[in-house]
This record gives sequence, C-alpha cells and structure tokens, in this order.
Amino acid sequence: MGWEAEIVKHAWTGLRGVWVPKGTKVNWEEIIPPGFHVLPRRWIVERTFAWIGRNRRMSKDYEYLPKSSESMVCLTMIRLMLKRLARAAQTAREQAWQTHAA
Repeated sequence: MGWEAEIVKHAWTGLRGVWVPKGTKVNWEEIIPPGFHVLPRRWIVERTFAWIGRNRRMSKDYEYLPKSSESMVCLTMIRLMLKRLARAAQTAREQAWQTHAA
C-alpha cells in the first residue's frame, strides 16, 4: 500500500500533480468541470489587449477615473485604425503610380 503521483491537466490553473492512493481512479469531473470548454476566439481578445498595451499611456494605469481609461482605450484603437487606413491608402497610391508609370 502506498501513494503515487498522477500528473493531470487542471482546467483553470494549468499542469498540476495530484496524490492518489495506488490503484484508485481519478475523478476527472472534479478536475475538469463538465461545463468547461475552451473559447475558440480568445486569442483575438488577447491580441487586442497586446495592441492596447503597446501604447505608452495605456501600458500603465495612469488614469484616475475609469471614464478616462475608457476614453484612452477608444483613442488608442482609433489611432491604430487610422494608421492601418493610412498604410492601405499609401499602398494603393504606390500601386496606381506603378501602373501609370509603366
């Protein structure tokens, strides 16, 4: 009679070891709840947070009021979209220039 370690993937905390008596089965419903499922588009949210975090003012919590922080997030995303639109317009102008020059 003894104990053995079984390494299991814990749904919300990552890899974790569980000590169980030898010969006992692990109840997976306790480890991974039945209603748990991975969100398929979570990476989109994480990518957006990374874009926001690249802005100097948004990298730290400088704002006193939550409304100010919300406004800064909006301004950050507006700046990002304007930068993309400007890049797309410049690419279109360059392509038009190359077709007319040839």
